Amino acid sequence: MIALRFLLGISLIFAATPIAFAQGEARPQAAIPANGTDILRALFKFQKLVPQEHLDPFDKGLGEMVVVLIGNRIDDRPFFTQDILRNDGAVLIATNENISLANFFPPINNFIDRTVKVTGRDVECTRPRRCFRGEANSPFATILPPPVPELAALIKTSRVVAYRPSALLRNIANNPYLSHTLAEFPGNSRYRGGAELEDGAAIAAMSDPAQIGKAVVVADAGMFSNQMMIANEAARADGGDTGTDNFVFSYFLTSYLTTKRDGTKRTRVLFVENGKIITDFDRVKLDAGNPFPGGIPPLPMPRIDKLLEMVENKVNEGIEKLQDEGLPEAIVTRDRSGRIFSNFIEFATVTLGIGALGFLVRRMWGSRMKADFVPSPKIELDGSGPLVLRKRSALDTGNIREPLRDHLRVLFQQWGLPADLEPVELPPIRTDQPRGGKPKLLRALNELWAIAYGEEAVAIAPSRWRGLQETVVYVAREAETGSWKFIPNGSDA
Repeated sequence: MIALRFLLGISLIFAATPIAFAQGEARPQAAIPANGTDILRALFKFQKLVPQEHLDPFDKGLGEMVVVLIGNRIDDRPFFTQDILRNDGAVLIATNENISLANFFPPINNFIDRTVKVTGRDVECTRPRRCFRGEANSPFATILPPPVPELAALIKTSRVVAYRPSALLRNIANNPYLSHTLAEFPGNSRYRGGAELEDGAAIAAMSDPAQIGKAVVVADAGMFSNQMMIANEAARADGGDTGTDNFVFSYFLTSYLTTKRDGTKRTRVLFVENGKIITDFDRVKLDAGNPFPGGIPPLPMPRIDKLLEMVENKVNEGIEKLQDEGLPEAIVTRDRSGRIFSNFIEFATVTLGIGALGFLVRRMWGSRMKADFVPSPKIELDGSGPLVLRKRSALDTGNIREPLRDHLRVLFQQWGLPADLEPVELPPIRTDQPRGGKPKLLRALNELWAIAYGEEAVAIAPSRWRGLQETVVYVAREAETGSWKFIPNGSDA
């Protein structure tokens, strides 16, 4: 009997140890289209929402539903959102399309605000520092304080990229559904072509859920594209760029939309992309998570190797002790004193206690991650996005002239060249450089000008960028100190 209990105890020890210290298996990566929304759908699945194939307006559980309308051709389903909001559900609309949003919201006191719309016109920023990788059509959104504490973390997302955004216009006084600006354009943003933005133009707006319900409209479908979501990981892999906060922004937004007023979670989502209902939410899987800056520091996790060493030492000490006290002979002769069996039970209890402690610590750590950590996508892009293709083409051909030309044109506009001016020759400049410094400045400006506006399409190898980068830094530093500037109208006026 003692032998049976001994074998059972040893079996339990070896069974408990791998459970306590098991590591999560690495998940396979999946290639996804850069322009798709697979990661956004994965975030809704992470919130445990079940995708729906249709919307029944007579369904009594519409409050359990989140309706997502993203991309183009969404104007044939405005009454989906009306039914959802009337039943205290949640709505997310993300589109660059020229569209009126009046019919997407229920009338208030029989009044429909016809002014709420997305312009459909691309907005650009002429300040490279406020653009992702200096691209004028990829401005960083400025996140404003949300009206709800659940979204307070969004204030820390300072690098949310809007890719070729439109502008959202609305009369705040007459449209409580979009009463709060969630994200706006950085300073010096304009419509492509130079036209000024209307007063109050925004990238995203939301309702006050205490008055109406949960509704969010984003005038940029590209903000939720796989390419912009994964840019954080992709950027680090190819040069140390700090990347984007789009994934973190989307995580908190989906968490907010899937939570009802009473704190419980919604259970269903209707996802409509470019007019088509999408039910495939399984192409991307999310890992446990990464710490989000500014949160509560997690409890320190004991080192696994130290815990394993403790268990191994206890096992070895116990085996030696049992051998010294003649356990094998006791099993054979059936020593009835019970002393050896009692020692073994003590040893097994201590060992199992350590294993159980390790298991509980790991469970506590896991639950902590769910509350304070943002999940992380482990995926690869298939290279179909515009930014990805542009970079790949430049590297494949060994010619970075085109992206460098666009980048330098933005810089020249920042240095004072009018956006609508594209002269053949470098305009006259005024400078207070000493006699020996002026030729150096002019050589640098002419070199950059030839690339930005020169008629000769000379190929530029990636290896030349290092020298050009030093030239750009030099010219920009002198411009910031005011040592040179373009002369208005080419005169000394």
